[in-house]
Amino acid sequence: AALCCCAAAAGAVQWGRRPTGWSAPTEAGALSSGAEGRGDGAWTGDADGNDGLEDDVEELYGETCVDTPNWTNGWSGCAYSGAGKDPTLCALTAGGAWPSTAGYTCKFYEAKGMCAAGEYKSFAMGSGLNSPELNCCACKGYKVTAECMRDTGGGCGWTGTCNGWRGPTDCKRGKCTCQNGYCANEAGTCLQSSRAVAMRKKAGMNVGPQQCSTKTSGGCMMGGCAFWRGATDCEMFKCVCQPGHCVDEFGGCYKSMGLIRAEVVPIHATQPKFPGVPVVTALCVSGGGSRALSAALGSFRALRDLGLLPSIDAISSVSGGSWASAILMFAKMDLETLLGPATTPSALSLVELDKIPAPLGNAVTAKINDIAISLKLSGVPFGMLWVASVAKAFLEPFGLNRFDTYLAPSLAAVEQIKLKNPQFKDAAFQVPTPGRAKTIIMNAAILSPESFKASADDVVNLQVSPDFTGSPFYPHFGSAVDAQVSYQSANVGDKPLTKVLIGGGLVSTYAYGGSAPTNRGLNGQMGGEDVEMQSPTRPMCLARAVGMSSAAFGGQMSGIPGIGAETNPRVEIWPVSSDEHPKPQKAMRFMIGDGGNLENTGVLAALQRGASRVVALINGPNPVVMTPSFCDPPAGYIPTGAEITAQFANLFGYGDVENSQQEFHKYNEVFLQSDYLPMLCEFQKLKASGKPITLRKTMQVQPNSWWGIIGPRSTDFLFAILEKSEAFEESLPSDTRQALAQGSAGGVPDFPLMQTTFYNPPDLTYWTPRQINLLAAQTEYAVRQNAELFKAVLR
Repeated sequence: AALCCCAAAAGAVQWGRRPTGWSAPTEAGALSSGAEGRGDGAWTGDADGNDGLEDDVEELYGETCVDTPNWTNGWSGCAYSGAGKDPTLCALTAGGAWPSTAGYTCKFYEAKGMCAAGEYKSFAMGSGLNSPELNCCACKGYKVTAECMRDTGGGCGWTGTCNGWRGPTDCKRGKCTCQNGYCANEAGTCLQSSRAVAMRKKAGMNVGPQQCSTKTSGGCMMGGCAFWRGATDCEMFKCVCQPGHCVDEFGGCYKSMGLIRAEVVPIHATQPKFPGVPVVTALCVSGGGSRALSAALGSFRALRDLGLLPSIDAISSVSGGSWASAILMFAKMDLETLLGPATTPSALSLVELDKIPAPLGNAVTAKINDIAISLKLSGVPFGMLWVASVAKAFLEPFGLNRFDTYLAPSLAAVEQIKLKNPQFKDAAFQVPTPGRAKTIIMNAAILSPESFKASADDVVNLQVSPDFTGSPFYPHFGSAVDAQVSYQSANVGDKPLTKVLIGGGLVSTYAYGGSAPTNRGLNGQMGGEDVEMQSPTRPMCLARAVGMSSAAFGGQMSGIPGIGAETNPRVEIWPVSSDEHPKPQKAMRFMIGDGGNLENTGVLAALQRGASRVVALINGPNPVVMTPSFCDPPAGYIPTGAEITAQFANLFGYGDVENSQQEFHKYNEVFLQSDYLPMLCEFQKLKASGKPITLRKTMQVQPNSWWGIIGPRSTDFLFAILEKSEAFEESLPSDTRQALAQGSAGGVPDFPLMQTTFYNPPDLTYWTPRQINLLAAQTEYAVRQNAELFKAVLR
């Protein structure tokens, strides 16, 4: 309901369009002529329908200096000079004939000695003559217009000024435009891009420090500055960025790191190997909001007591599973305290269940609605509200809610990062706590660029880990289908964005989210261990990763013109190019959604990495149906996917795989459909016996071109499906069994398959201690009852 209100309020914004001929820019913004503000725009393209993407990108990354095409100095009187009748020196106006001229060209400046070998006559330079020093190679210039998008997306028609956080801007025709030599980044702030800096250095030009504003819009009269603003000081009741930090579009303060060096790892058909420790054992923790977190708590507790957590190579988590898994991996708290002591079903009276849960479970007793309202009143913009609310509600109790921190896999890795990039000397890093799994993969979904709709034919996986982040492989890996995707405009009548390359590899997480690398080839956008690029405006911190992984509204919002761009988490993304797709591509600003918008178990990310022993904790909301019998199905029975939670059915190609409005499960089939009903038969038998549904089976993994999964191959799987267990419930004390029989009156309705959201209305995610503790106890029981199976797979 709150999002609908926001949509109505945003209706007054005038959504603009990009000028014809521009390729997909770094950031899409409003082209309104009103006062300074944010908006969303679509791009128009070249006549060939390719939106200028490949051509402009190829020009952008040319290794030699290129004069700005069709540039003139604007002095039309050149017609009557000695060079007046030579159109290569004195350009004609478009469609005109002499003496209708537009001014001297770059060739004139070189031929007549105004510029030569990088030296120039100062009287012939400057903005009054369209800055030949920035447009003509002979004058130490470079092609600004093809280098980047200079439109910040902000308007200045009413005030004539632009917000300070946008950096070096001019107000031109009602638009906030970056000054010469600067480019608009993903936040609409004008910075020197990687390529611009490199070309300036190559030409011997001075490269000064980045300019930025330090004044946020926040006040601190009634207390300190809000946590989400980052590194701030309270000065004269105003929140001001600390020295060395810049304010971003949301009013947060982040340190400007400038050009940095990081690793870019190509992962595609000819280079399918992932970096880091090979993943043999994987624990997949599905989505499902507070239900998923509570269920994961119990599973983690039992795995802790079995000594299995350190033997897990990777946890692959989604949505609510990422809430739990991120806390498990990063909380600086011993596991006994974090997860609570072991439980015994017979001791779980209502008095016991109503006690405060273990810290990990207690996270979802926070009232996220109240938190979101408080944050909005403190000035948090809608585009940051979900991530900030998740950080405040679930991560703050563990000190993990900071937005100005970077991720790294270990303290040793932090030291290496700082050696490579001395500007990170004082930067804060979040690293996993030793003694847990070796790494974590927090899964989100790359939906679409701003102003374009997400669909099942273009949404791909985004993986955030402490060491690397990105989208491995290109869509349709290994198939005859082109790996490039297209996006339909969210604005009726606007052209689609076509031939967009996405994926292809991973980038060091501390560097993820900035502009594309300086170099186009090896040790650049095609990969390398020491690649130069512009640092991201905001770090890919743990709070952003967890918020993106659980932004369930993302898919639906992406299709609403203007609204998705204002509510969804957003990241600037560029692909890793390759010999098969060699043309580099600028970064574009993408909307990000819940990992469950694409795949809700985390299984496919684990299979991408070649895991051969996998435990899948599937905590969906739907039961295993008991009729018909899948051990003896009716003749001609055709599965629909409704026989069990869609999280499981989608892996066989069943369920709502074609829904293009919110969830995009079209390309998730990875198991043989012939195995689906036989597995459901086994699940029915376990359910009928009252036991937890925990089944070990060797699965024949099939090739999946969308995900880059290689097959066929055999993989050892242990599926733990959340479902009613009569054996567990019969072990509970009488008062607890009575509460279960009372449904809503007993405080645990629909146990254990509680609904994902609004289980305790009106709050979106709030659960009571009774609900958390009882569900965690059942999943703990399920693991303990099948301890030997878990040991066999994870050790």
